[in-house]
Amino acid sequence: MDGTSSNRILPDKNKMDKVSFLKEFMFQIWNNKNIDQVPFYVHKAYTVHLDTSDPWEGKTLSHSEFKERLNYSFASFPDMHFEIISAIPEENHVAISWVMTG
Repeated sequence: MDGTSSNRILPDKNKMDKVSFLKEFMFQIWNNKNIDQVPFYVHKAYTVHLDTSDPWEGKTLSHSEFKERLNYSFASFPDMHFEIISAIPEENHVAISWVMTG
């Protein structure tokens, strides 16, 4: 999918647990490149933390800037795919470990 349109019915994010929501985000946004769904998964002011190799480290991104970040990554790694290895939920966040291929 080119990330410009989707007929997919989005899940009710209020009924999903944090781990399921994050896995769905990684699958839909990063693996399937459904960038039109960014507003469903990403807060309108998204701050990049703890990725010192990321040019957006420490910056707060709008939805359009987050999409720009995605397109930059997809251009560099067009076959990129994330596999979630583990997920650890805490009260207000989820930590994941993943393997990226492509």
